[in-house]
Amino acid sequence: MRGVRRRLEEDIARCERAFAGGAGGAEAGFRLGRLLLQAGRPAEAVEVLERTEGLLARVVHDADGAADLHPLALEVDGLLEQARARAEGAARAARRRELLAALEAGELDAAGHDELIRLEVRDGLPLHREPPRCPACAGPMSEPRADGTVRCARSGEGGDLCRHTDAEGLYACPACGLVVRAWAEGSLPPSPHEPPLVRPERTQCPHCSGRVADWQRHVRRCPKARPVDFPRCAVCDRRGFHRASLRCPRCAAEVARTLCGEPKGPRRRR
Repeated sequence: MRGVRRRLEEDIARCERAFAGGAGGAEAGFRLGRLLLQAGRPAEAVEVLERTEGLLARVVHDADGAADLHPLALEVDGLLEQARARAEGAARAARRRELLAALEAGELDAAGHDELIRLEVRDGLPLHREPPRCPACAGPMSEPRADGTVRCARSGEGGDLCRHTDAEGLYACPACGLVVRAWAEGSLPPSPHEPPLVRPERTQCPHCSGRVADWQRHVRRCPKARPVDFPRCAVCDRRGFHRASLRCPRCAAEVARTLCGEPKGPRRRR
């Protein structure tokens, strides 16, 4: 293994000398970029391949004067795209290590924890959940109530108040800890002291498997069921399957399921 690595480094050094001296042109740059990528040095490969693109005459002419794309152009483009992706991944991994070290040392602030979670989501890694924080005062949140909602853990006694002490409709994401609010008519506009608003997802009809935007219309037009096959919602008394998922805007985990995702309106007669 060491011998293979040594030969690879020798090949890189040889190609670097040739490329720096102008020998071989774009072909030499392409070979060097490929070797650097093979050696796990994607950032250097990006630099070499970007220089190679500048040396490459993308359009060439044959003996009859017809224009055509240089045969190496697509190969350089593909290798450069691969090198950039790997360089970005390596940079993210390095940043994650920094943030994890700060987390283990107890020195990671809320913004850093948010960055760490977003990096883990980006690369599909297990999440380091942050403790749910009140969006207004940054203090701890209460344990979930029976309906799954949370509120600011301040007691409200003796002036220990916060705008979310008696809040309704707040949930803490079980996967990443982000506090969100279920969207409802009359919800407060976005604010630094308010949690993100999350609209319920469109529900799915269990009879025809279609996504449903309007249950009143779907109940009448479902191709596989009659109105009588749809239950009446205990909340709004309309027919349909109205429970809907709330998804975390940061990690896409299911935060909660609403009892009814339909707009408020008068109850209908049975």
